[in-house]
Amino acid sequence: MLVGRGKAVSMHHGNRQFQNIIMSELENYASAQSKRGKGLVILRVIERVREMGCGEGFVKKDVTTGQWYSLDNKAARIIVSQAFR
Repeated sequence: MLVGRGKAVSMHHGNRQFQNIIMSELENYASAQSKRGKGLVILRVIERVREMGCGEGFVKKDVTTGQWYSLDNKAARIIVSQAFR
């Protein structure tokens, strides 16, 4: 899944799959009654994203070097939680 802005990023195959995963987990996230419950749903989404591709999961482009790098779990949790809002 590419992290960033713009049409090219949002139309990327991995990002569309990510949106499908979010939609499939939306009811579980909304019905979770605790922060821990929501966190478990977020972790499940992160695992599913990492399993769907080459294992990188969430990648972002460094604007200085132009190189892509993998995001850690903390950054991935932020991305996923924002997607549920």
